[in-house]
Amino acid sequence: MPIFKQLALATLLCVPVFGMSALADSGRDLSGAYTMKGRGNLPADTPYGGRCELTRSEQVYTATCVNENGDRYAGTGILEGEIFSLYLGEYLVVYRVGPDRSLTGRWAHSRSQGTGQETLTPVQ
Repeated sequence: MPIFKQLALATLLCVPVFGMSALADSGRDLSGAYTMKGRGNLPADTPYGGRCELTRSEQVYTATCVNENGDRYAGTGILEGEIFSLYLGEYLVVYRVGPDRSLTGRWAHSRSQGTGQETLTPVQ
């Protein structure tokens, strides 16, 4: 099974395991501006950076990201305990939330099956 489908399936399976009440995660709001840094896993992949903005509306987040090349991505995410899952067009990103609201995760690209790592750091 391709990595993208594995990550999507794992994300969807988290909801019944943890229960819908955890989706609201009332004590934590990840809304705000973040710096983005990441890199794909292929040898030819170069590091990238940019900015993301997360906005929460009830249980769902909207995200808008722009990388250094000017490419724009928009998507939707959910927070499940310490895991934040975000779907940005062709990308699924699954992050672990740090105590400082930093997000460290892995991504999968739906069309190329490329993967990589990414970190979002809150702008102070």
